Amino acid sequence: MTNARPNISTGKGKGTGRGSRSSIACTKCHASKIKCDVSIHGSPCSRCKERGVIDCELIQSRRGTYDRKEWLKKVKARKEEEEKHERQMKTQSEIIISCSSPSSSPSSSDDSSLSPPPPQLIEPVQTTAACEKQGWNLMIESFLDHQKSVVNKTPVSYFGESFPMSFLLQNQHSKSGHIRLRRSSDQHDPAEHPKHITVSKLAFLADEKCFTKLDRAVLDQLIMTYFHKVHSVLPILDRTSFLRLYKAGKVPWLLLQSVCFSAASYCPVNALCRDSGCGSTRREARMMFYRRAKLLFDFGYETDKLTLVQSSILLSFWGGQPHEYWNTSSWLNAAVNIAESLGMHRAVRASDLEDSEKALRRRIWWVLVVRDSFSAALLGKPLRINMSQSDVQQLQLNDFESDSDPPDDVDKLFGSRVRARGMYAIETTKLSMILRDIVSARSANAITTTFVLAVLKRLDSWHTSLPQYLNLGKCPSTSDLNVLASALSVMYYHNLIYLYQMSLPSVMPYTIAQDAVNQITEIGSNLVMRSEILDMPQDAFGSFFMAMVLLFTSLRTKSGNVRLHRTQLKICEMIVYQVQECWDHADWILPLCDTLRRKLDVLWLTTSSNQAVKAETTIESLMSDVEFDEIASNIGGILDPSYVASPEKDLFESTGSIDRDNALLGGGQTELNAFNETDEFLTDIDTFSTVLGM
Repeated sequence: MTNARPNISTGKGKGTGRGSRSSIACTKCHASKIKCDVSIHGSPCSRCKERGVIDCELIQSRRGTYDRKEWLKKVKARKEEEEKHERQMKTQSEIIISCSSPSSSPSSSDDSSLSPPPPQLIEPVQTTAACEKQGWNLMIESFLDHQKSVVNKTPVSYFGESFPMSFLLQNQHSKSGHIRLRRSSDQHDPAEHPKHITVSKLAFLADEKCFTKLDRAVLDQLIMTYFHKVHSVLPILDRTSFLRLYKAGKVPWLLLQSVCFSAASYCPVNALCRDSGCGSTRREARMMFYRRAKLLFDFGYETDKLTLVQSSILLSFWGGQPHEYWNTSSWLNAAVNIAESLGMHRAVRASDLEDSEKALRRRIWWVLVVRDSFSAALLGKPLRINMSQSDVQQLQLNDFESDSDPPDDVDKLFGSRVRARGMYAIETTKLSMILRDIVSARSANAITTTFVLAVLKRLDSWHTSLPQYLNLGKCPSTSDLNVLASALSVMYYHNLIYLYQMSLPSVMPYTIAQDAVNQITEIGSNLVMRSEILDMPQDAFGSFFMAMVLLFTSLRTKSGNVRLHRTQLKICEMIVYQVQECWDHADWILPLCDTLRRKLDVLWLTTSSNQAVKAETTIESLMSDVEFDEIASNIGGILDPSYVASPEKDLFESTGSIDRDNALLGGGQTELNAFNETDEFLTDIDTFSTVLGM
């Protein structure tokens, strides 16, 4: 019997039968991953005929042309490498600290400070040989077998009291306090890339120049600027350790890019842009460093938590753009999350740690508290840090003793320790704690007369107890500390205005807030005249915005001296404009103020539409010499009375000459011409004054 093979190559117009499969396909069918009958019917195949494809060509099959054994070896090696990587990731566990509640150890004054990891650690931290085979389960067993452990310079993880395992582990030893698990001190060579980063990610980061260093002279200038301008108010680094790593070229890439980003806000532009990679403006340089740092952060390049905390704090000075997730609040949130995972918010008893390590952790935590407080007030965000869950000791001067001058800093790149700068950080934390109470009460609608009076008393007590060298009224204008004293002063008046906004006039009179605005405007104009406005800590810039808010409110309600308020408002706007390249929040504050001024214009013009007064008078006729002298004295004499003598000139119009503008502002305002647009507020001030009865 002959078994005839049926022809099933065609079927209902589909070109191939259900049971047939060609040994080779044409290029079109192969690309579409569909069956092809080109080997049965020849070219073109049935599907290409249906589609009208002419160039139906066979693919070049590699079947039988390669060494299958060699290919299998490669597949097996790749699989083993993946399994090895998974085992390494499972064993990247960390020291665990579990603290007892503050009430269980009220007399403990020793703060939480575990040793920071050496900044050169870029590799994932390794565990003991036993822990390399298992994960968290073996670490718990390790704790149960070892009540005490050696604390070395590695990151830590924190278990809070509310975590059920904390209670279990404490009962296991019948002892409250801190629980630490063993870790080895194995460290990777910081010169190598982390092993958990794939080759493709490293190639992308390299293409984005995340591993590219600037010209040494420019980099030295940035490092020097950082330690002279930033570190003095944000003491979150160990200068001696950083110097050692910097000299050896082993500073973690994420930290280096973050340091350069923050330093670019203060570094002279002519020095910053000597390296072509930094762009031609300060804004371009900051953007470049931020982009590199964020890529390293997003790709998880850095695994050392202390470095991640330090970098996130520095990157929190990135304001972000509308509808973007990463901004000041999100970076602070990331920094606080990591800091809490390290237990920085708790006072753990760790007597075997060096004092310098404890001090560094305290400084980092309180910097976070300050940043959280002033950012929440500026942006209207909730406070991220819950101080009721923190029992960290307040900063003391001895916390800055470890921030000593590096002995090998022959070039003085890393500045020098100044006792007063430590006092600035201490006083800022005290002021931020008062601000936190105001923000919390405002969000909880807990503003009472008793609360307002208590806060006023605390603010007054803080102000009167300031050291003489940080009290602006006693600090000479020629002192190196005058900028810091000015910053403390404007932040103090910032708190007064913030408190006034939520209190009743019968409790806190308007004159207190108005005096605060006068002081903020005068201090700002003095810094502009001395070309020192850019040296002010960025947390203080929000004070000028707070003053602008009160001035807009006063203008809207027609309270007080309208002409004085408008003059002060213009000066605050110019100050914010000057710091725009280094303070990202100016990008939304200036357009907001411009919009508010235009709305006030419409409001006032609508009010004056019923008046038959024609605006023909000039600023010169509106202001007598006595009136102008009064205003000039209130704003620190920033304006030259002779400059207002010409009826053709606006009070704040630029001369078009940079030299002339610098002379007007004492050499401090090089970009006054940005406010050269027509200001209907000023040109129609005679009409408005008639309506308001001025």
